[in-house]
Amino acid sequence: MASALRSPLSHPSSDSDMSRAALNPQHPGQRKREQPARVTVIVQPSSEAERLLAKLKHVSSVACSVLLVAAGLAYGDQVYVDVQMENARDRLTTLQDNEHQLNVSIEALKYQAAQLGESPETDLIPQTPDRFIFIEPSLSRPDRPTNTLTPAATPPQFPIGY
Repeated sequence: MASALRSPLSHPSSDSDMSRAALNPQHPGQRKREQPARVTVIVQPSSEAERLLAKLKHVSSVACSVLLVAAGLAYGDQVYVDVQMENARDRLTTLQDNEHQLNVSIEALKYQAAQLGESPETDLIPQTPDRFIFIEPSLSRPDRPTNTLTPAATPPQFPIGY
């Protein structure tokens, strides 16, 4: 089994492998010494404590991965919300500016209409107090009686609220 785990590069066996082995520049004629391949052997846990620790390591790795993904999602969500809030704030500012411009335009039109109404070139009749229309208030109506709840003469035969 040890021979199956050995790397083929540790012992050159063909001409191509020999050509890959470079000469040592410090000592001409000598070949570089190659390091044997290192093999990591996975040992199955033998005791209950080792199995528990291996399981704990696996669970903690999964929990760490889940927490990293959750943190990334939370960060991305926060950035998305911030961008959306900034866009909404910009739209609100634009709408407020438009509203202000409309209010200024309306007041200018009102002023212009008032100036035109007062000018003698228009055939509008100026208002005088004798031409005002007054509406007299109607007579007060009597208050309507409020319906008061009267208790029932006999209590119900079945329980209420069930």
